[in-house]
Amino acid sequence: MLRKRVGCVFRRGNQFTVYPRSQTTTKAPSETCDNVILNVRQEIMLFSPILRKLVNESNGTYLSLQKAAEAARNSDNHVELLKLSRQYRSIVRVCIESLQEAAELASDATQKNNLLSYITIFYSIECIWHLCEILFIDNIPGDVVLPYLLEWVRFHFPCHEQTAAQLLEACERGSESHAEYWDTVTGMIVQGRVDVARALLKLHSAVDSNEFKLMDNSLRSMPVYSVYGGISTGEFTISWKHWQAECRSKLASRALAAHPHLELILRLIIGDYSAFESIRDKYDSWFDLLGGWVLFTAPWAKRHELASAAAACAGMRHRNPRHTALDDMVRALTEGDLHQVIHDIQQMSDSGWLAAHLTDMLFHCGKLNILDSHQNNVTHVLRESLILEYGSLLMEHKSLWTVGLSYLASCPPEGLQRAELLLERLPVPSEAKAMRVIAEAKKYGLVGVVAGYCVSYPHANITLRFIKSKPVEKWHTKPSKVLCKDYTSKTSSTTQSAAATAPPQQTTRPTRKKATPTISAAAAVRVGNRTANASPALTSRKTTLSEDGRQTPIATPPTTPSTPITAITNNLDNVPNEKPNNNEKWTTVSRRKRKPSIAAIQGSAQNTTIKGVDVHKHLHGCFFKKSTKPEDVIEHLRGIHAEGQYTAELIASKRDTYASFKIGIPTSIFDKFTTAEAWPVNISISEWLPFLSKPKDTTSTTTENDTHSQK
Repeated sequence: MLRKRVGCVFRRGNQFTVYPRSQTTTKAPSETCDNVILNVRQEIMLFSPILRKLVNESNGTYLSLQKAAEAARNSDNHVELLKLSRQYRSIVRVCIESLQEAAELASDATQKNNLLSYITIFYSIECIWHLCEILFIDNIPGDVVLPYLLEWVRFHFPCHEQTAAQLLEACERGSESHAEYWDTVTGMIVQGRVDVARALLKLHSAVDSNEFKLMDNSLRSMPVYSVYGGISTGEFTISWKHWQAECRSKLASRALAAHPHLELILRLIIGDYSAFESIRDKYDSWFDLLGGWVLFTAPWAKRHELASAAAACAGMRHRNPRHTALDDMVRALTEGDLHQVIHDIQQMSDSGWLAAHLTDMLFHCGKLNILDSHQNNVTHVLRESLILEYGSLLMEHKSLWTVGLSYLASCPPEGLQRAELLLERLPVPSEAKAMRVIAEAKKYGLVGVVAGYCVSYPHANITLRFIKSKPVEKWHTKPSKVLCKDYTSKTSSTTQSAAATAPPQQTTRPTRKKATPTISAAAAVRVGNRTANASPALTSRKTTLSEDGRQTPIATPPTTPSTPITAITNNLDNVPNEKPNNNEKWTTVSRRKRKPSIAAIQGSAQNTTIKGVDVHKHLHGCFFKKSTKPEDVIEHLRGIHAEGQYTAELIASKRDTYASFKIGIPTSIFDKFTTAEAWPVNISISEWLPFLSKPKDTTSTTTENDTHSQK
């Protein structure tokens, strides 16, 4: 509960603010409260610098998966889906290695503990994803899962592997003196690495004894099942049971009683449960024994038969029993309970990364259809809800919002609607950020967001040049009121004071002497003869006749600060003239219809006495070498088309490492110079915009006539 004189308000994203507030309930003097504002937010693990790389790389794989799934509707694309699943695992593996390197270099204890906890989380993620890939994504030949299960155990639980490598590299007789020699031999047996175990036994000093020869012969004759081995499952089962019967007879004869370690190995290979239980304390989890238990009890086991093997291994006694969430998830996977698996991975502290991506992968592989047995379209709704939640989370970050937008856009129509709402509430501290938001909104067809930014941002005239392809009258979505409010709060104090002091009936303002090069936010609402709804925070739009007879848009103060402007019309016929307020010294602005004028015509007569001038259009060229001169540019233009009058004007560049030019080209041949083949490599050419920088030096302008005179 909040104390008195303390307020709380929710902010954007998973955060809220606690602040002091005044609360006068009695005449008694109130207690003082510190003027401190506390921003409380949930710590998002994925927003750390190291894990942001994981977010960006996995986003590329996610988008590739959507394309592959779209292509797989008409054909089987299983190989591509398996490839993308392994790509996900490789991304997680690289992330774990980066976290390990950072943990070794960390000097702060808190930071190091956080990195170690991240390593544990993503280690579990990699383990779960790999097992899901084996059981549900990969098409295993014959559905015999043992070779893949052994690979999973060896990869994620490499117990005694380093010790075995050291002993084999030394290759010394009498290696049994090593403290972990027998544990290493037993570990290789449990992992199914029988050849490595035999090589280690040959390093024993008593390798020439009958007991060791008997043990080596039993391991060497162990049958191994292979789908491509040429024998059926029934034939292999017979040979396997015959081999185990021989091993049981050797154990019953007490031939290895003098060597208890060899006797333990013999008990393990015949699948003795008590033998596996006796070595359980030497391992941290029962996962280490799962592959060996399946190998020596049912090597022909299929996927649906793993549940009993997992239950047997999980039930083995341990002196320090520990139950983790990873145990439950592995048990649920072996039982095929994907509903429980998805529920468990949602509880992980990875900010929903695994739940969103693994569910999406299983959905496209068609493995979530079992959840639809009682309800319709459950899997589709489940997948979309997880992806939308993950994408909305990424939208809170200042640099990952574009990644989150791609996730939301992949789940139409709800995802696009959510993206539109979140984009409207995105902080826009600069014009560059606004242009980036507009570009992303156009990319996904969010025309309502584009219209809102064009209305509310002061440089809307720049933006409108790039959205001409979509008529304004088709943008039905209302613009962002939050952004409009942010803009109006930054307007000049003079405009605010004029709006506050203007009478309710006053709708005119002083006549402009000179039009400014940038159009105001209110004037940017109209483009040509097209209109759009204006923001409530903006003023209405009027026109006045300038000295050259053209209508110039001007902004008039609102009737009241809270009065919304609902529409702007181009119909000037029914608008009456307005009376000026002499006290305010405002001038009269009359709205009158312009007299019709004759439309321009293009001459076609061949007259030798007078000739017309070829109008120039301009290009903006940048990234020229610093030593490039205007006459060099004109010489290049004449090399492409010898006829025509050209101009080249050196303009100021943002950096001093290159030169930029304003290039004038006749309109008749303008298209010849707007292709990539007309310009050298690394030079950027775009159409000249009137708001670009002024010339760097008035003396640096060169025309074609100047070039001829210099020559």
